[in-house]
Amino acid sequence: MPRTLEVLDARGVADEVLATANRAPGVTLFAGAHLDIAALATGYPFVAVTPQTNVDTALQNYARAAGAQLHRGWEVTEIEQGESGVTVTAA
Repeated sequence: MPRTLEVLDARGVADEVLATANRAPGVTLFAGAHLDIAALATGYPFVAVTPQTNVDTALQNYARAAGAQLHRGWEVTEIEQGESGVTVTAA
């Protein structure tokens, strides 16, 4: 959706997501109602349809480039905000 693309753009990953996406001018909602995205005042006046894994990969690349360590399958048991950062305890 346009707002999602704006948020991704703010992180510099919208183009990476759009490279794998199909674009549609709108969406059909329940009961046949149609939402015309092309009429919105946005830099992304369309719906980008791409598998969620492509969005996940773009965000993963962004996080790693920023120095984040990503761990999957872990349970976060505590988050503590300190003066110099955040400490996450996981199991």
